Amino acid sequence: GVLSAFRSRYDEHMLDKTRAYPGIDDLLRDLGARGVPIAVLSNKHEPATRKIVDALFGRCSFVDVAGQMEDVPKKPDPQRALAIAQRMRVQASECLFVGDSGVDMQTGKNSGMGPVGVLWGFRQRKELEENGAEVCLHAPAELLSWLELARVAVP
Repeated sequence: GVLSAFRSRYDEHMLDKTRAYPGIDDLLRDLGARGVPIAVLSNKHEPATRKIVDALFGRCSFVDVAGQMEDVPKKPDPQRALAIAQRMRVQASECLFVGDSGVDMQTGKNSGMGPVGVLWGFRQRKELEENGAEVCLHAPAELLSWLELARVAVP
């Protein structure tokens, strides 16, 4: 069908112009150096999610890289986010759910994680705040500063 044709074309071309946002590599390196567990949860289908993450961030150590799978609810359902927290061996309340959409903020709220909006993505501050963002960050480097100011345990 149409979805199958889309996925086939997307799988062939998803990396053609895909790049990490400026500052993401540094943020991931800094989080990794501090031993902060990180994961990816996307509504893109799982094979594409894993391919993109591996191509852009293959050097990073993620606890999990999860994408959309058949018969598993998509974000904003909290099921996958909670499973990731369990794999990290932390309580959901100890996690931040960082994202660039209202759906991401809803997922954070629904899972009991702290929703953190990022303004370098696809949506505007208004959508992020209306969907529960506790804070909105302008640049990746702000995440570590915000964690330290919020007195979140950052090793």
